[in-house]
Amino acid sequence: MKVDPRALLGIEGKIARANQHLGTLHSEMLAWEQSKPWGLAPEVHDQGAKHFYRLGFHRPIPIEWAVVLGEVIHDLRSALDQAVYWLTIDWIRKPLKGSSFPVNTSKADFERRRKNGAWTNDSGMHKIRGVGPGPSAFIQALQPYPQRYKRFYCRDLRTVHDLWNQDKHRLVHVWGMRFRETELRFPTYVTAAHIDRRVLQEGAIIYKFFCSPPQPRVQVHGEVGADLAFYSGKRRGGGANETLWDTASTVVDIIRKLTNAVGRQDKPINLAAWTVKGQ
Repeated sequence: MKVDPRALLGIEGKIARANQHLGTLHSEMLAWEQSKPWGLAPEVHDQGAKHFYRLGFHRPIPIEWAVVLGEVIHDLRSALDQAVYWLTIDWIRKPLKGSSFPVNTSKADFERRRKNGAWTNDSGMHKIRGVGPGPSAFIQALQPYPQRYKRFYCRDLRTVHDLWNQDKHRLVHVWGMRFRETELRFPTYVTAAHIDRRVLQEGAIIYKFFCSPPQPRVQVHGEVGADLAFYSGKRRGGGANETLWDTASTVVDIIRKLTNAVGRQDKPINLAAWTVKGQ
């Protein structure tokens, strides 16, 4: 058997369809965000010593976004598996049962063996046993073991894999509002103020103000800043959350590095997270 060039075009077709869906999500999310269909409801606790502001939506985040997200995730996850299938055909000239792109969160699972030394059918090494040394080393290095989270693109693989598994059983709805630093001005009786900068869903407490002496209400001046966000882990170094587009771009980069290895699997694949344009 030989690699069918149409199959590689099909993998690119899946990437194109995922990007099309991402474009749809971007447009709809931007329109929803600009309408500002959310608000903060004040709450008074401990007889005025604590004041909370709780997130509420006047119009819910569309559930249809979860359906579109599922299609994006399926296209990307399927393209990863197909890349491994055709790399196997390219390297050993025949298909192998169980070939797929592994995503393991522990080295023990990735390298699990039987008593006779052979890889177990559910091990990561079994799934890539038919690919050449270049792609094999690349895939091994990308596995999202906890100690490798400093390489944030490994977490992107885990994000796509986890969402893919979840979407097979239920709609995945992982959007929320992320609040940021603002130019808020407080009265002198506000002794401390805290903001939750995570991606938060409806009902979450966004701000906490502490007053001394206790007050029946807090007069806050300024604007509250917030963005619609998709939660998919932290950036390398503990910065802001990754976006859905960051995650998808990284996985697309991995897919293309694998398909570009067809015909030259004896060469190493660059582990850099992003492919340099023009190379």
